[in-house]
This record gives sequence, structure tokens and C-alpha cells, in this order.
Amino acid sequence: MFYKINNQQLTIHNYSSLLEEEEYKMTLGTLNADKSITPQTPEINLVAEELSTNPILVHKVIHHGGKKIGYLAYTSFIYDYNPELESVFAEFKAAAIDELVLDLRYNGGGAVSTAILMSSMIAPANKTNEIFIRSAYNSNLEDYFKEKNPGNPDLFNDRLMSHVNNLNLNRLVALTTFKTASASEMVMYGLSPHMDVYHIGEPTHGKYYGSITIDDAENHNWAIQPIVMRVENYNNSIDYSHGLIPNELVTDFMDATAFYQLGDIKEDFLARALYHITEELPEGVVLKSASTSPLSPLNKEYKFLHPLNTDMQFQLQ
Repeated sequence: MFYKINNQQLTIHNYSSLLEEEEYKMTLGTLNADKSITPQTPEINLVAEELSTNPILVHKVIHHGGKKIGYLAYTSFIYDYNPELESVFAEFKAAAIDELVLDLRYNGGGAVSTAILMSSMIAPANKTNEIFIRSAYNSNLEDYFKEKNPGNPDLFNDRLMSHVNNLNLNRLVALTTFKTASASEMVMYGLSPHMDVYHIGEPTHGKYYGSITIDDAENHNWAIQPIVMRVENYNNSIDYSHGLIPNELVTDFMDATAFYQLGDIKEDFLARALYHITEELPEGVVLKSASTSPLSPLNKEYKFLHPLNTDMQFQLQ
């Protein structure tokens, strides 16, 4: 267990500030039966390093049931990896895929611009320039932005773009868990007015809102982060009281015999997607029992999230 940082014991009161340093010495400890802690050696020197991980875990073309089906497991909408994302869709287009399965089970969101890029490569070609999402503010902020940006008809709109790698699909099959949030949800509800979006998995997180930072850095070292807007799709068909509810409710926790690599056609979520598309199961696959889609999300694992998951850190310069 983490015991000390720079020789200072971690407590409920100091752990956040101690762990946020960019460089420190950590002492590990062993918890004893009497609840005392024995420090371990050697101590560990840690230095923060910024890493960039390619969010494209798996991409492939699956031939099943007489169809060519693209599969993409994607973990985060990272702008720096847009060229790699476009390259994947170029491969899908060259293969002339008929359908796409987008695996967003472990995608917590990211850059809205990348979500728009991806959606523009998925949507029917005749939907180019259609409204993808709207930013909805209260009347005071809306009037303020209009005053600052006069004569801009798309001030609050983001539209689907023309793209050379557009797949011109009529259906998207999306795989989700409760960790599917923000920009990954946006792809689903932003496309749903324009095409069939079939949803397999768990209810999503339900992150539809945006905030801004307001500070008085010259006089104070604190800031506030008010929610100032929500994202709407073209026909405003979102129920903001909960995450997106699946057509097929399936939990991502299966017994050990059901574990397959992402992209394996025997993996339960992907097998369900293939069955929905072709009405044919992969050979040897028996689907786990599915539940009827609930009216509200279950998200029973929320208690297992990291204790800092909902913390927001500010550093005012």
C-alpha cells in the first residue's frame, strides 16, 4: 500500500496534495493484523511523465453472414491521433464495409472536434452540413455570445462535415458501459437523428453538460467551475436525467470462460452485434442471458471508481 510521500504519512486530509506533486519519494507499507503499518524498503522515486497513448486499440474488418463489418475499439477522443483515426476509416472505406461496430466501452470522452470528425466519417453522405450538436446556454449567456459574435448563424451549432473517408452508413452499432461518457455519448446521440444507432451494453454515464472556469487570480487562489451549457442533438431527443439506455442490456462482467480479446468474434458484446446485423451467430457462440432494457441506468460499479475520480484540480498562475 502507499504509506508515505517524502517521509510524510498519507492521511485522508493530505493525500490529495501529496500525490499531486510532479516528483516525490514514496514509501510502501504492509498492513498488519493489528492494523499497524510496517514500512517497506527500498523507497521508490517517482517522476511524472506525460504519456500519449494511441486510443485505437483494435480495428479490423470481419466477414460474417455475407457482410463486411468494420470493428473499432476506441478509448479516447484525442485530437493528436486524428490522422490515425482517419487512416482506420480509410481502410474501412477501401474494404467497402457494409456495417460498423464501434466499441466505446472504455471511452470516457475527449475532444469534441474529434467526435465530430468521427461522426462525419460514419454518417450517411447526404447528411453533410446537417446539425450534429447544439450548445444550449441560458438566455443571459446566449444573448451575450450573440452580441459578441453578431451575424453568425452557426454560433451554437456544430455540423457534420464532408470527408473523403465518409463510409455513407445507415446504421451504427455501439457497444458501451457506464464508463462511456461525454464525447463518446455525443457520437451516439448526435448521430441518432440522422441514422439508426443500435446500442448494446450498459447505460452510459450521462455527461451532457459543459462548464467554464471563473477565477480572480489577482486577488484569490481559488476558482469556481459552474455548469453553463448542455449539449443537444438535432431534434433534442436526449433524456438528461440519465445516461443513454441500451437496446440490449448486457453487463461487461462475464464469467472467466467468456473472456476473449477485443475484436474476437466470440467475445459476447461483439457476437451480439454481429447477430443483430446478420441474424447469424459466430460458430460455437452461445450468448449470455440478456435483460430487457431498463428505464434507468444501473451503474452498480460506481462505488469502485478511484477516490479522486470526481475531483477537479485548479492551479491559478
